[in-house]
Amino acid sequence: RLVVIEVKLAGNADSRRAVVAQVLSYAGYLQGLDPGQLESAVLASQLGPAGSVLAAVEADDQQHALDRDAFQEGLARTLAEGSFRLVIVLDSAPDELLQVVGYLQLISDKIDIDLVTVTAYDAGGSRVLVPQRIDPGRRVRELSDAQVNDRQAGVLYPGSARFRASIADAPAERRALLEHLADW
Repeated sequence: RLVVIEVKLAGNADSRRAVVAQVLSYAGYLQGLDPGQLESAVLASQLGPAGSVLAAVEADDQQHALDRDAFQEGLARTLAEGSFRLVIVLDSAPDELLQVVGYLQLISDKIDIDLVTVTAYDAGGSRVLVPQRIDPGRRVRELSDAQVNDRQAGVLYPGSARFRASIADAPAERRALLEHLADW
């Protein structure tokens, strides 16, 4: 299955929401191409000396378990059907984005769509990036209707009282970090 990855590490909420349209646009462009078109039009500069997707995959196949015919057949089928894995990588995922991605996951049997957030930490003088796959359906189910409506409306609350009150509902292993953040 072909994987399309879109990365948006901007603080702008509009750009984070637009990422869904971008990744779907890329998938729409790829759907219907044949492997030769993919290699010449889209990946030519990325394939380098390998020259083909198959050769690039073979070069990275450390276990030498690649079935060449099955791979070529699968790539052609994936392109023809548009059955891709779409991965959206963000610095944070607003609730409205979770709802859209959750909806796409629910209604689509042709694409797999993953949402990943990346958090940066400074640890001992090194910068550590920690990715986390987000399950939009679970997160949306955790929100009350009032919370969903407030977040969609962009309601802001002064101070930290509501944030501090919500810490009690967070998983136990995250409470100390959230309290530290609230104090900060």
